Amino acid sequence: MAALGLGTSFYHVQSGHSPIDFLPSSLENLQIWLRNDIGLTSAIPTESVSRWNDSSGNDRYITQSTAGSQGTNADGGIRMNPSTTADFYSFESSTIIDLGGAQDWTLFVVMKRLGGATDPNTIFGGDHQDQHFRIATETDVFIQTTDDGGGVPAGQGAVSSKFVFPSGTWANEEKLFMTVSKGTDGTFSWYKNGVSVSGTQSGAANTTNIGQRFKVKHLGTRDDGSSPSDDDHMHGEILEFILYNAKLNAYELGNVHSYLHNYFKL
Repeated sequence: MAALGLGTSFYHVQSGHSPIDFLPSSLENLQIWLRNDIGLTSAIPTESVSRWNDSSGNDRYITQSTAGSQGTNADGGIRMNPSTTADFYSFESSTIIDLGGAQDWTLFVVMKRLGGATDPNTIFGGDHQDQHFRIATETDVFIQTTDDGGGVPAGQGAVSSKFVFPSGTWANEEKLFMTVSKGTDGTFSWYKNGVSVSGTQSGAANTTNIGQRFKVKHLGTRDDGSSPSDDDHMHGEILEFILYNAKLNAYELGNVHSYLHNYFKL
């Protein structure tokens, strides 16, 4: 176990293995793995990317057939720019995963926010604008799910959670990896570069969330990308995206953190 200054960090390694020997696919419940520098249709920096294959074995690749909405290769991931082409991607539709209700899950995202410090950056969205995971500023993050029923159309009826972090936690122009883990009771744990951080600063609201729908359907937009002014498109780079439909324990978290820490030198 090693402390890096922001909280507690777990860097466990299996006996006889170095961190680089571990792969996220070694753990059960892996659902999506958009792996850096693997499976992109273009490996050439600044060239357009139409597809990024899924390394989890579940075939949940992302795709964008419209050339004007394709991001570009950047450091083995994808750079998306909302100001010019409103870039975004959709996950293969036959294997969409729903993280709503009491489903526990853990997400790792390696990214770099670009643009202004307050530019919203949606990591992923579902089948309605009210389902999304969005970084609003360098301190504020929103997870929004939906509850159906009572005359509310399918996919609507927002259940919004706001997490407020210390100043500059998700700093603009900084390459970092974010981890968020949700338990079956709707509580969340957060990490930056493998170190625990608190999202319950003044201004946080409804920091537990068990809204029944939370689909992982689009990357870099809140919805289908048809309304750029409302979809809070990603303005930045997503360099790796790893999702488990389970809350990983400290040992498992530590292995994935070590893998990302060593690979990206963070």
